[in-house]
Amino acid sequence: MQSPSRGDMGSLHLATETHDDDNNSALSKVLRNPLILDIILAKLDILDLENSRLGCHVWRDVGASLLGKQTYLHVTKVFRYDEPNLYQATPVDAKLYRNLVIWDRFDPSVPTNKQGNVITKALSQVPQVTHEIDFRLGHMKDVAPIYQGIRLLGPTKIRHISIYASWKNISFNKVPVHSYLTISALPTLTSLKFNVHSYHPPRTIGPIGCQPFLQVLIDSAPNLTSLDVTGPIYPNLEGCKSLKVLKFMFRKCLHVLPLTCPQLNLADVTRMLGQVKDSVTEVELSYIGNQSVADKTQVKNPHTPVMSKLTSLSINSVNVYKIYDFFDEKHLPNLTSVSLINRFEESMLSADPNFWKRHRKVESLTLMLTGPWMGDEFEKIVQIFPSVKKFCLTMVLPCPISIKDWIMFQIWDLEQVNVHVRCVAASSRMIELLKNISPGKGVKRVLFKNTSIKEDDFSTCIDDLILLSRGFKRVEISGDEVSEIVDRIRLIFEARAAPIHFTGGVVHNEMR
Repeated sequence: MQSPSRGDMGSLHLATETHDDDNNSALSKVLRNPLILDIILAKLDILDLENSRLGCHVWRDVGASLLGKQTYLHVTKVFRYDEPNLYQATPVDAKLYRNLVIWDRFDPSVPTNKQGNVITKALSQVPQVTHEIDFRLGHMKDVAPIYQGIRLLGPTKIRHISIYASWKNISFNKVPVHSYLTISALPTLTSLKFNVHSYHPPRTIGPIGCQPFLQVLIDSAPNLTSLDVTGPIYPNLEGCKSLKVLKFMFRKCLHVLPLTCPQLNLADVTRMLGQVKDSVTEVELSYIGNQSVADKTQVKNPHTPVMSKLTSLSINSVNVYKIYDFFDEKHLPNLTSVSLINRFEESMLSADPNFWKRHRKVESLTLMLTGPWMGDEFEKIVQIFPSVKKFCLTMVLPCPISIKDWIMFQIWDLEQVNVHVRCVAASSRMIELLKNISPGKGVKRVLFKNTSIKEDDFSTCIDDLILLSRGFKRVEISGDEVSEIVDRIRLIFEARAAPIHFTGGVVHNEMR
């Protein structure tokens, strides 16, 4: 079913306001049937969906349900202040409370010293239809009213809470005492995302002051299944017995003296992993900061956990997370999928045998190469993961992958190969890569993204592209778009039935 156009909306609107004699017509019944309207209105964009609610009471009700699912209500903006009263000035359909945003944006009538009251009042009135709350905090003063409001919550169906905090002028340790108070259990809360960063470091040594801000929510969610944490903090996950997905990104605070900021501590990372070792199936570890500082934290840990349920492991900045005696079959016995990103100019997998060891159960491997490629890297990877069936590779050129490197992958009995190559600026590199991959096993797909090749250069390789593409399930080329060039080249590929999806990447000769 196609989406009604704005013109169609006009005719539909008129149809809902026909004479009473027509209320029992087939069209009128259809346009008042909530089940059918739910399908029709779901095809509209947000603006048309808002306008459709003017049609009739049924349309308004169905439209409110759909808007509530697709949009977030900026609830702090619907309150006004008329001294001494704080009141909700704008009536809002209860269905629009499904997803809420709480942030430091208020009606102009609300004085600064009353803004916290707005946050508390808005949270204390959250209805049961609310499923998600997104907090966007720019000031530490917002912490106290948030916790006060959450403590006043009645029965809710909140499933996801997201908190983004960016504090530029106040240290982490300036957290009000309210943050340490417990709150009532939130049994429906299954997903929690916490992203905090500061431009200034803590002024005292010790636990990061913003951690209680997160910890109280974690402790209130006995059925938490997904946790995503970004910041220089290590929450206590002892009570997370149902956690399935753990995403942890260590982000250093942005300060002119980085050595005064908290550093990545792998002992604390290992502790967190150990606390959820019997439940987590997916782990993602990331790092934003200076590698040389992080390297100082690499120590042996006698309590490396055995994560019996873990099947998927993703590591961004792989050489930062050098956890001794962990990446092996003993400690990750059911690991089947691995994704590795190397953002520093060194070997992707350390040669130290205390780190990466042979793992024969890994069948899916994803690599992202963003820096210089080390000579024997592929050989080492094939030795560590000998049973790979699905291989995904992302490269940012220039990246000197040779035919010798690709020959190493023939050792694998591959069933699927996906290669993404970014920033190709010469047709010769494109042809070279296709030639190297083509003889390999498995169903092969290649995506050339952010491509920018001169038209004359590209025209010389079209025949080779078509010939080489026969060995692939799909070859996709995208990038800078010049409509007349795209149309012309696409017709050539279509006429010769080449499995090439071309949407851009070729520019006029004078454009580069």
